[in-house]
Amino acid sequence: WPQLQKLKCSMNDLNDDPVGAVKALLCLSSLQELTIDLCKLNGEAITHIMPGDWPQLQKLSCNNNDFGDDPVGAMKPLLLLTALRELTIDQCKFSGEAFSQIKPGDWPQLQKLNCGGNALNDNPVGAMKALLHLTTLRELAVTNSGLDGEAISHIMPGDWPQLQVLYIDGNNLSDDSVAAVKALLQLG
Repeated sequence: WPQLQKLKCSMNDLNDDPVGAVKALLCLSSLQELTIDLCKLNGEAITHIMPGDWPQLQKLSCNNNDFGDDPVGAMKPLLLLTALRELTIDQCKFSGEAFSQIKPGDWPQLQKLNCGGNALNDNPVGAMKALLHLTTLRELAVTNSGLDGEAISHIMPGDWPQLQVLYIDGNNLSDDSVAAVKALLQLG
């Protein structure tokens, strides 16, 4: 399928050979949109993404997969997908340490990130500081993710200059709610 641009293969049980499934999907180099939600993929399978794979991929959704076996290892190859404009990684068991791998210049075109339902509470401050590197974001959802008030308080004036939509419900900001509110008021 050399011309295939959009593939949706959600709710397939790829648990028999998740590595083989990802390697097969990587052969589809013309993909611009890929949805692999609820496919029982694991972190090891995602680590097979290499530089130059999916060079045109603009939209990736891989909700409800279990990257908890290697959350840091799974995040690093996702950062190689430089054409991404939309990424949805809800409930994938990513950790705060995994998110802290995001560096300036990663995902240079990313406009929409939905990463709710991940357990960022092992390093909420590191996760938030890393998310602040994503300066092209217009929409960010980090709901039910274990963020706290201290993490939110790291937002400074000028961060996320293009942000129009922010969802942070379901987090516990009570440890430093005053600083979190002050930081949120600086957006825009």
